[in-house]
Order: sequence, then C-alpha cells, then structure tokens
Amino acid sequence: MIIRPVAKKDHTVTRYSFHVFACSIIVCCLIIIVHRFWVCAAKNRIGFRICTRTIVLFCALIVILCIFIRTTTDDVDDNLFLRKNIILKQTARREHESGHEQNGHDSHEHQQCPISLENSDAGPAEKGMANVAKTMHSNHARFKVLCRSSKALRLGRGFLRKVTLARGGALSPYSGLGGAHTSLVQRLKSGLIDGYELASEYEYNVTKNPFSRVWKRWFRGPSNVAKLSKQCDVLHITDQEQAGLVPKAGTSVVTVHDLFHLFPYVRDGIEVGEQHPSFIRKKDLKKVKQGLAKASLLICISKETQKQCEVRFPGIPTAWIPHGIDLNQYNIKTERPSWFKEGVNLVIIGSEEPRKRVEFAVEVCSGMDVTLHKIGAESSEASKQKIMATAATSGCNLNWVGRLEQNEMIAALQHANALLFPSIAEGFGLPPLEAYASGTVALVADAPAHNEIPLQHHILPADDADAWRTAISQLTDESTAVKERAAVYSIENWAKRHQEAYDSLF
Repeated sequence: MIIRPVAKKDHTVTRYSFHVFACSIIVCCLIIIVHRFWVCAAKNRIGFRICTRTIVLFCALIVILCIFIRTTTDDVDDNLFLRKNIILKQTARREHESGHEQNGHDSHEHQQCPISLENSDAGPAEKGMANVAKTMHSNHARFKVLCRSSKALRLGRGFLRKVTLARGGALSPYSGLGGAHTSLVQRLKSGLIDGYELASEYEYNVTKNPFSRVWKRWFRGPSNVAKLSKQCDVLHITDQEQAGLVPKAGTSVVTVHDLFHLFPYVRDGIEVGEQHPSFIRKKDLKKVKQGLAKASLLICISKETQKQCEVRFPGIPTAWIPHGIDLNQYNIKTERPSWFKEGVNLVIIGSEEPRKRVEFAVEVCSGMDVTLHKIGAESSEASKQKIMATAATSGCNLNWVGRLEQNEMIAALQHANALLFPSIAEGFGLPPLEAYASGTVALVADAPAHNEIPLQHHILPADDADAWRTAISQLTDESTAVKERAAVYSIENWAKRHQEAYDSLF
C-alpha cells in the first residue's frame, strides 16, 4: 500500500477551514446572546432569569464547540504526523535494503574507471592527472559506502523503544510502592532493560486539598498521560492504584502489586483492604478497575497476584515479574549496630497495619531471652504506644528503632539472628528477600504472597506461636543457602523478565 504524502499547504488549509468554521459559529452565538439580553432587559424579573439561563446555555455550547474543534484539529495534526513518519520509515527501509546492491555497483564502477593511462604511451603529466582522477573516484566511492553504513547504524539505533513511566501522587522512595517506582526509573535510565530507554516520567505532588486531588487524579492526570502516551512506545503505570491513568488508545502496561483495596477480604478475623470505602473512593475504585481492564499487559509481582488478575480481569495478558534486588548491595561490609543487645537479636520490618501482625511477633518473643527490634516508620503515635504497652505487659524485650537509611537497615539484617515476618497478606514481601540477600534467615508466615520466596523450612504456620518459638530456638547459620535462594531474584533476572514482557507487546 502506497501512502501519498500530504503537502504542507493541505495541512494549513485544513486548519484554516476549521478555524473559519469555529469563528463563524461563535460570532453567530454572540449575536444571539446580545439580542436576547436586550430583549430580556425590557421584561420582568422572571424573564430576566430565563434570559440568564439561555445565555448560560449558549456559553456552554460555545465552550463545547471550541473543545470539539480543537480536539479535531489536534487529531488531524497527529494523523498527518503519523503519515509522514510512516513515509519516512518506508523510504529509509528501502534505502537500507538497497545498500548492498549499490555497494556492489560502486565497486564495479571503481574497477572499470574510464581514466586509466598507467600502461599507455601518454606522457608523465597525463599519467599524473589520471592517477589523481582515479584517487578522487575511489575516495568518492568510499565516502558513499561510509554514508550508507552510518545511515544503517542510525536505523539500528532507532529500534531502541521508549518507555514512559507514570504514576499519580509522588510517594516516598522509602515506601513499598515508591521504592518500586524509583528502582524502575533508575534501571531504565541505566539501560538495564535491553532495547528500551526511559522517555519521560509523569507524577505530581500530593496536596491536602481534596478537590485538587480529585481534579488531578480524575481529570488532569489522565489527560496529561494520554498526551505522553503518543510520544512513546510503551506507557508503564507503576502502581495498580493509578490504573485510572490508562488511556483509551496506545500500549499500556500496569504493574499490579496487590489487589487488597480493589477486592478487600477478611482473613483470620483481620480485615485486609478497605472494607467500607466512601462514595468518592468507590468512584475512584471503579475508575481503577476500568483502567486495569483496558491495559495491554498486567505485570504481577507474585504468582498469587497473577492468579487473581487472571480471574478478575479475564482476557488481559499477564506476566509474572517478581521484584529484583542488587545482590552486591547487600554484600557490603558493615559494622554491628550499636543498639543491638547481647544474645539473640531479631528484627521485624514494616508498619503497624493489622495485617502486618506486629502484636503476634511480640507474643512470640514474650518470655524468651531475645530482643525484638522494630524497624520502620510508625503509622501513628497511638499505634506505637499500644504495641509498646503490649510488649511491656507480656514481658517482650522490644526495641523501637523506627525508620533507617538503606545502609543502616542492611547492617541490621546482616548482624541479626533472624527476621520475623508474620504478615498474613502481602503483595510480594520484600523484607524476607532482603534478609536472604544479607545472609540472614527469614521466618515467614504461611500466607500469600510472601510465602513464595523463602525456603520451605522457613515457612511457619501463621497462628502457631509455639512453632515460631521452636524455630527461633533452633536457628543456625544458613547464609550460603539463603544467598543462593536470593540469587533467583537478582536484578539481572528481573531485567530479562521485563524485556520479555515488553517484547510481547510488539
């Protein structure tokens, strides 16, 4: 199929026609409004109210008409731009394919150069001129070959696909979702995913104004992301909570960490997810689900989440890509934290959400000659005081550490005897993997999806405190085995899985 190029004057005429039509309609509406205003001025108050409503109606129609005309004009511009790009790519491809034939033709011309007087009876001056002409002809042929080679190189570089990363409100890199987004940005910038590069990143600052948040989340954000999606090959939304940003057209990928808030449930009497969302939140969840149903691919960080996505969103392709970590980052040499006590030191990492079950860890350590260090920023001062009071009552040696920097947390994991992770609901469960990479045992509750990571004998019954105490009392050095397990989730394997997922879209 041959696509005829559209001349620039056609583009100008098209835009001019739309603008003339728009101006004509607007002028007519203004004349009607002015006429109605003068007529209503002579009438009573009720008539004036009717006139006001008429004016408002006409103004609304004018605004809608202007938006429609502008959108139509933008679509025309986009179509012209796409058609020109197709023509340029087809022309470049034809030149590239015919390069070898032209190279052979140039070599043939070089061998049969018509100016060759070296073996003739011509004089020295004529022979010198012939040699100069022959050299110039040879250099010209080499220059053409070099130009074609550089053009082929540029065409090869053109296959590096561009990825735009998008999310709504910017989250702290110390949070789970924020850290995953930041890692993906850095890895794309470094070229870790072969064949893909970061084109742009979209996010906005979170404000306390509820009206501003709704406006950005439901209207301005999706509009801006839709425009960015036209400038890249892949639009990747890094959090399922921001799936409302998925545009109607284009190639969109959404990373699904969990479905707790979209489909809440109760496990062992503990509520997982928001059970009674507000009216606004229900509308927001509806938009999120609609966005997930429009995605081209759902990247799931656990097999459990992948199963749920296949059930909840049938027909949408899914890919299992668990988190990957830089193993070398956890093999650095660190010093024993000064706040560690003598004897057995256990750590628990996370917030005080009910599903994290910090209280259960306190119950397990009660009466044992161990020290439990709570790492992670507290959800609230009230929750902190409640857990501290429970520990004091039950006889648990609880040390509330709070949030740590990355190197400080790695030091704590390296020198701890074990990590306790009694959570009953996780999208992935990064702390057990980090503990393994640091050479430390992680005792994990048998619940999805963090039970996919540890060795089998490190998975314990979720509610059997005695089984946890027994495992703590039998701790041994298993640094070699746990590091081998952590290697499965290396950053290299993560990059390979991501490349395969992106490639499946084309």
